[in-house]
Amino acid sequence: MSNFAKKNNHDIVVVDFDNVTEKGLKKLISALKSAGAPVTDVEASNKKVRKDSLFVKKAKLHFENGQAMTLFIGDQGDIYQMTLNSTKQPIPSVKNERQLAKEMAKLLDRNQAKFDKAQARKAKKAIAKDTSDNKPASRSVAKRLEEAKTTLKDVQADHTDTQSTLTKTKKQLTDSQARISELQAELATETAETKELEKQLEELQ
Repeated sequence: MSNFAKKNNHDIVVVDFDNVTEKGLKKLISALKSAGAPVTDVEASNKKVRKDSLFVKKAKLHFENGQAMTLFIGDQGDIYQMTLNSTKQPIPSVKNERQLAKEMAKLLDRNQAKFDKAQARKAKKAIAKDTSDNKPASRSVAKRLEEAKTTLKDVQADHTDTQSTLTKTKKQLTDSQARISELQAELATETAETKELEKQLEELQ
C-alpha cells in the first residue's frame, strides 16, 4: 500500500500491478460505463516509471465526452493518485472499482462545462490567427499566400479535432454540429482565398 494510504487511513482501490493494461483494468472500465462515463480509449503500456522516488505505473483513460483521466498505480497495485485533463485531483476514499467509477463519473460531469469552454476558446484562438485581411494591401501576393496557407492548415486541424470530439459525445451533439458548420464555412472561405492567391501568384511570375 502507498505511503499516502497508510498516513491518511485512506481506503484505496487495488489492481493487479503486473497487468496495468486495458485488459487488466477491465473491471474498472466496465464500472465506468455503468456509471455513465464510457471509456473510448486506454493508454496503458504496463511499464514502470520513476515518480516521487518510487516505481509506479500509469493508465490514461479517454472518455466519450472528450475528457481524459490518468491513474497512478503504486507497486502494491494501489491507485493512489489521479489527474483530470492533466490537473491533479484528490483521490477519493473508496473500497472497490464500482465506487471509484462513480466518483470519477461525478468529477467528469462537474468539469464538463469548464472543459467545453476551454475547447471553444482554443477554437476561437485558432480562427483569430487569420490576420491576412487586416494587413496593408501593399504586401506581396506571395506573402499573403503563405499566411493564407498557414491559416488554412490551422482551420483544417481545428475542423478535424471538432469532428473527432463530435463522435465522442452525445450530450454536446447539437453544439458540436453547429461548430462543424462554422468551421466548414471557414474552411471553404480559406480554401477559396488560397486558390485565388495562387492564381495571382502564377500571373505575376
